[in-house]
Amino acid sequence: MNLSHSSPIFTQRLSLGKEAIMAKVKKAAKKAAPRRKKAAAKSSSNALRQRNSTSSPVSKELFIRDPQIRTQRLVSRFGNNSLARIIQVNQSQPSRWSEGHEEASVINQQKLIDLDYIFDQLSLNLYPDQIEEWFEAPNPHLGGASPINVFQIKGLAALLPAIYAVSSGAMA
Repeated sequence: MNLSHSSPIFTQRLSLGKEAIMAKVKKAAKKAAPRRKKAAAKSSSNALRQRNSTSSPVSKELFIRDPQIRTQRLVSRFGNNSLARIIQVNQSQPSRWSEGHEEASVINQQKLIDLDYIFDQLSLNLYPDQIEEWFEAPNPHLGGASPINVFQIKGLAALLPAIYAVSSGAMA
């Protein structure tokens, strides 16, 4: 039995083989794609970690991970009593956190992180004494409520429109 390469059966088997091979290649490529994404994400997170761990003074100031240092920074900005009033804790609590006698709860740590963000954003456009006034005064971007009350009741997300209004120069 002589099968020549030009026979229709051989050509059909060859084309089916190509389709099967191409299907396997596509399937392997789909499996490899998530691995490549994970590897790329891992390498980018390592690069970010390296960049954040540099000894430049800017990176130390911007990426505060230690709650004690963050609390010290906020106490120096707002004062102990004002900070306690804003985050609704006992007046002695912020000094205990900043001195390392106690650790803030997770909820209070989140409030400190949010407050630090708010202060950083506002300090780009306002002086520190103006920031205190901004917190206390009724704000039209918040429906006439004061930012401190909105922060205490609804949190950071509800303050974002007013913060962005300050950044864009739409102070009322």
